[in-house]
Amino acid sequence: MAPMWQPLFDWLGDRHSERHLQPWQALATRVREGVAAREGRPLGDLPSTWQQLATRWQRGADRDTILVEALELLVRAMQQTSRLGPHPGQIVGALALAGGTLVEMQTGEGKTIVAALA
Repeated sequence: MAPMWQPLFDWLGDRHSERHLQPWQALATRVREGVAAREGRPLGDLPSTWQQLATRWQRGADRDTILVEALELLVRAMQQTSRLGPHPGQIVGALALAGGTLVEMQTGEGKTIVAALA
C-alpha cells in the first residue's frame, strides 16, 4: 500500500515537471532553429535590436515570440563572444525561468548560464 503522501510526491516529481516543461521545450526548439538559421551572421547593433524587442513587447506583441527572439539574440551574442553556447536543457530552463516558472537543476547543469539568459 502506497503511503498517504505518495500523491504529493507524484505531484512534485518528474511527471509534474515534465508536463510543465513541454511548452518551454517547444519554444526552445524555435530558439535553436533561429540560432542555427542565423549562424555566422553578425549581430548588428545589439542595443538597437534589444530596444526594438522591448518596444514590441510594450505594444502588446506575443510573449512567446518576444521570449524566443530575445533568447535567440542572447544565445548568438554568447556564442560570438565566448565561442560557447548553452545546451538545450539550459535554453529550456532560461525560457521557463523568464516565463515565471520555478526551475530546479542538478549540480553542474549550468544554473548560472540559465539565470543569466533569463
